[in-house]
Amino acid sequence: MRDDLFHVAVELFHTDTTSYADIVLPAASFLECNDLVLSYFDLTLSAQAKAVDPPGDAVPNHEIFRRLAGAMRYEEPALFESEADLIERLLEQTPYAGSFTDLAAVGTVTLYDEPQIQFPDLSFPTESKRIQLANDAAVELGLPRAPTAHADERPQPGFLRIVSPASAWLMNSSYGNDSVIQKKLGAPSIILHPEDAAQYGVSDGDPIVLVNDIGRLTLTVTVSEIAQPGMGIVYKGRWPGTTDADANVNVLVSGRKSDLAENTTVHSTEVRHERV
Repeated sequence: MRDDLFHVAVELFHTDTTSYADIVLPAASFLECNDLVLSYFDLTLSAQAKAVDPPGDAVPNHEIFRRLAGAMRYEEPALFESEADLIERLLEQTPYAGSFTDLAAVGTVTLYDEPQIQFPDLSFPTESKRIQLANDAAVELGLPRAPTAHADERPQPGFLRIVSPASAWLMNSSYGNDSVIQKKLGAPSIILHPEDAAQYGVSDGDPIVLVNDIGRLTLTVTVSEIAQPGMGIVYKGRWPGTTDADANVNVLVSGRKSDLAENTTVHSTEVRHERV
């Protein structure tokens, strides 16, 4: 918790995030407001038609932001556009000729007879109109002009590199509170290669503590050749509030950003281990 932050959360139900909030504003679900749904590559357009009114004081996100804008004395017209006007304006930007009422009556329409190819004329929004692998703009940022091969140095002796991919049951944290998903996930664990497990003197089911300068995390050992020697796998996405330690792999991640586009560097996390 930070005293210098005032945290407002907008949610349907209690989550780990709302645990940190000073104020929680009740949001409407997708069944309780009108909206538009575009498929990947915008090939189809669907009406998300309101089925029931929101319960209690809950309102759609855009209504929450309109009220906040008014309370904060903003005056930009775009901040106060109604749900209906916003939907109709967005519809005008698509090939669909009908209204939202028309769309709701049919549910989903196909916008194009044929799939749309991105950059069909092979002209790209660059100075040369081509895909630029070498770019002077990168040099201005202090980076190589063209991509260069790179691999992190091996962890120093006594340390293990942690990678944190999605598990078979979670792409991210969505549905992490679902009891069926939690049962499939099992206990929070680290997958170690048999060589590392033997070196550390641990077996399947043993507790182990991962430690670095950022934090510490207690996990259960799973031994498998899925992991490479010198590397441990700790799946991402688990809700901290669903664990006994109220923590997940994020407590070990430094938050350091990459040199290009400020991407995440979570797979450069290194830890040492402690026996419990």
